[in-house]
Amino acid sequence: MIGFQARPLGAFAAAVATAIAALIAVADGDAAAGETSGAAPLRTERVVIMVIDGVRYRESLGERGAELWPNVNGPLAAEGILGRAFENRGLTATNPGHAAILCGEYQIIMNDGSMRPYKPTLFEAYRKATGAPAGACWLVSSKRKLAALSHSRAKGWGGELGASVDCGRDGGTKNRDDAATFARALEVLEQEKPTILVVALREPDSRGHGDDWEGYLAASRASDGYIAKMVEAIDALPHARGRTALFVTADHGRHDDGRLDGFVSHGDGCNGCRQLPFYARGPDFRRGFASETKAEQVDIAPTVGRLLGFEMPPTKRGRVLEELFAPASAPAPAPVPAPAPAPKSRRGKLY
Repeated sequence: MIGFQARPLGAFAAAVATAIAALIAVADGDAAAGETSGAAPLRTERVVIMVIDGVRYRESLGERGAELWPNVNGPLAAEGILGRAFENRGLTATNPGHAAILCGEYQIIMNDGSMRPYKPTLFEAYRKATGAPAGACWLVSSKRKLAALSHSRAKGWGGELGASVDCGRDGGTKNRDDAATFARALEVLEQEKPTILVVALREPDSRGHGDDWEGYLAASRASDGYIAKMVEAIDALPHARGRTALFVTADHGRHDDGRLDGFVSHGDGCNGCRQLPFYARGPDFRRGFASETKAEQVDIAPTVGRLLGFEMPPTKRGRVLEELFAPASAPAPAPVPAPAPAPKSRRGKLY
């Protein structure tokens, strides 16, 4: 039997330890390099969402956009992003449309303000994640019934996590003119310094339902002015300038010309009701960009979460709108879900 002379284990172990240490050092260096060369930290600290009730794409970004929305289609377009394929794929009515924006989920809820969403709102998600007070989130609306969207009826969420509310006038018993609502929104932006501010204007929808074509066009034109003034206010306030992302869209459109009663109503799945204007501007977004990527109302809430560092509860469809982000701050691409059939409407007025 051949004998073996044992090699001292101490030297062997030391050699192995030296090799492992070298590998770890290389790995750490690669990781650090990856962190350095990855996405830059986001600069957005506040978000404003403006919802223009019932304005069609045609009278905002489409055929008559240059005439009726000259600010958004002109100088503001160079500062942000226009969405050319943005839709409401759920119920094309006021409260369901606003709920889709705020919750990142299409829901069948009553349109009269008697029913809260059954999915948590971005107000609740932000406050739960951060411990922020109610004053960090505000909902300012011309329509009183939108107060029902300040928080959800979801178990474990609810009013203690909801937004501060100023909806309608006379204690929320009547609707309010857009001029007064916008003035109040600017006051909240300046004095309360909210992290999330949602401003909902009603007059294009109200004029449309009144069969007032010229009034509807004038209200659409006025909405463009409010958007421009909001940008001016953001840029003038030290706590908002360079730190605020602005989203502008609609809750629903209106029937296509020649369909049913045309611009007077809405509520079905025609292109006029579904295709919506979309504009976004912020320190982490592209500039002078027109997006042809299909996007939906339910994508806004997850995108706000990405900007402010919190996550919305899981939804069936909502995604981060990664196409909005400038390359240095772009999140990892996510698959775009296939279109889902729109939920069936319940009986009742859609306004």
